[in-house]
Amino acid sequence: MKLKLGQYVRHGRFGWGTILECARHHTTVYFCRVGVRKLTVSEAVFQVVEDQDALKRRGG
Repeated sequence: MKLKLGQYVRHGRFGWGTILECARHHTTVYFCRVGVRKLTVSEAVFQVVEDQDALKRRGG
């Protein structure tokens, strides 16, 4: 999966977030519930949120 800076995602454990940094071995994400997390490639399994309207529907 190709992630981009500023992209909205949902993680199974941490919930909804925004991509802050994408590197070869890790991805840094700001999650609404838990703050900033730096995830390794194996932990960075996301559902990509296509647009801002999806975030509004979930209340974020």
